[in-house]
Amino acid sequence: MGKGKREKVTKKMTLEEVSRKKKRIKKIFFTIVIIIALMVIAMIANEFIILDNNQTYNLVINNNNITSNLKNEVLIENDIIYLSKDDIANFFDKYIYLDEDTNQVITTYEKKAAAIGFEKNTITINGSEQRIYAHAIKKDNKIYLPISEMKDVYNVEIENIEKTKVITMDSLDREQKKAIVSSDTAVKSSAEFIAKTVDRVSKGDRVIIISSKDRKFKN
Repeated sequence: MGKGKREKVTKKMTLEEVSRKKKRIKKIFFTIVIIIALMVIAMIANEFIILDNNQTYNLVINNNNITSNLKNEVLIENDIIYLSKDDIANFFDKYIYLDEDTNQVITTYEKKAAAIGFEKNTITINGSEQRIYAHAIKKDNKIYLPISEMKDVYNVEIENIEKTKVITMDSLDREQKKAIVSSDTAVKSSAEFIAKTVDRVSKGDRVIIISSKDRKFKN
């Protein structure tokens, strides 16, 4: 070897080593392809998947799915929607209580005070008694109120979407803007990138926009 020169040593790969390298490259390539394919499938499927067939109902209040925050399940009996007193205290009236002297549940909301019992299908709102289609009930030592019969108390619009087991409650005093859908659109359960589809609207449908900031809206 001449002075100042270095001999370059090259190592030739054996056929077995070449074969193993090719297999590793193929494995990495197919793994990447599978990951990309799964992401594409998830994004496409997400446009058509309605909330999964849960055994219990999902509760959406003002376009926020608060099901995971419920203390007790939502009950539906004879088309009446019941919400537990604990959950009503959490979402509507923290001062709600059971008056043991009259055996009535007393609840307030803004300038309204209401009383509902466990026997008669009536409710008293600001001293005026009204007939309704249900009364308060007890189940598993929990008190439930017929929330669908108390829309005037809490000033909400309630809808039961039986197909997807979703119950929506929207405050009527929220600012609302009407619009016409310009293209077929999926209504999502949240503003997250991958969120479940709760409904679909078609081009030309009239909708009420609840919040343009989060791009949420409702029929």
